[in-house]
Amino acid sequence: MNRTLFIVTVVTLLLLVSSIKSVDAERINIIQDDVSEASAAVVSSSSSIDYETRNNTGTTDSSSSSSSSSSSSSSRSSSSSNTQSNSINDDGLITEPTTQPPLPTPSIIPTFIPTTPPNPPCQACFPGTYHNNNTEVANCSLCDDGYCSYASACTSCPAGSFASENASTTCETCHPGFISKQEGQAQCDPCPQGTTSDDTHTICVNCPAGTASYQQGDECLPCLPGYYSGVRAEFCNQCEPGTYNEFLGQSQCTDCGVGKYNPMMGQKAATACKSCPSGKYCPEQATQQPIDCPSGHYCPPESAAPLPCHSLFQSSTNSSRCSPDKWFYFIVVGVAMVILITSVAIWRYNRYKKQKKMDIAKEVERLIPKPMDGPEYGGF
Repeated sequence: MNRTLFIVTVVTLLLLVSSIKSVDAERINIIQDDVSEASAAVVSSSSSIDYETRNNTGTTDSSSSSSSSSSSSSSRSSSSSNTQSNSINDDGLITEPTTQPPLPTPSIIPTFIPTTPPNPPCQACFPGTYHNNNTEVANCSLCDDGYCSYASACTSCPAGSFASENASTTCETCHPGFISKQEGQAQCDPCPQGTTSDDTHTICVNCPAGTASYQQGDECLPCLPGYYSGVRAEFCNQCEPGTYNEFLGQSQCTDCGVGKYNPMMGQKAATACKSCPSGKYCPEQATQQPIDCPSGHYCPPESAAPLPCHSLFQSSTNSSRCSPDKWFYFIVVGVAMVILITSVAIWRYNRYKKQKKMDIAKEVERLIPKPMDGPEYGGF
């Protein structure tokens, strides 16, 4: 209990001390402000007294040297009767004194001599402004659109550049696709489609082949793979069927070649070209669709042209080979029959000769008798 009471007492004392300090600080600030005002009033009164004293002294000197001292003393006494000074009481407040204090001696009174303040130093105009020294205007003026500032004047932006705002400090170069033909332009003009600005941004030039500008004020952009363009193109064209393009910025597409075809547009690789199938031919460099092989001809794969069938052979449309016709079979049968007949005739002729030879031998044997066997004949 005693400990709690002690803590409460200490806290109360601390709060009381802090409130007293804050009140004293405010009172001290008020006293300091009053003292400053009183000091200013004393300095002003002293200046006026010194001015009057000097006037009285000059008048007395022109009359006589003997009366100079008495005039000065009387002037000081009269000035002392008119001068009032303020005093500060114990509460820090300024009060009017009941009696006038004696005047200070001129030797210790500060002299106030009004002087003309010097001219401020010349300052450079801010960026984006200028000042013409030939005029009486004291302020710096803002530059108009299309001009940028130097120290004494605004200079027009050269052709190929612009300044879009007042008080511009520099001129900006026109963006790609824009030009300014004359000086002092506040904005650049866009180039039409199919053209862009040159390096000086003063004229528009045609987009080269393989590039295009799609709208006004565009740069010339290269065509993508699968596309191509000519000179001053407003857009890139897709590669036609039968062609392809693998690279950027091409002025033409590559043909697939004879014996191949491509039915699609905008192809980007050579693999898009397909071999002409059997029974069809692809005669052009950029064949879009294969052509049917006509009758009487045959077309193997990748044919550039149909090949005619040989004699005694025939073919129908879309044939990859020729087959024998009826006359071929007639000739074959006829030849076979001729060979067969000839063979039979030769066989029969040989048989006839052999038979006749045998008949002659028999006839000779019949006409010439065979010798008899005996002692006198030993035989042949």
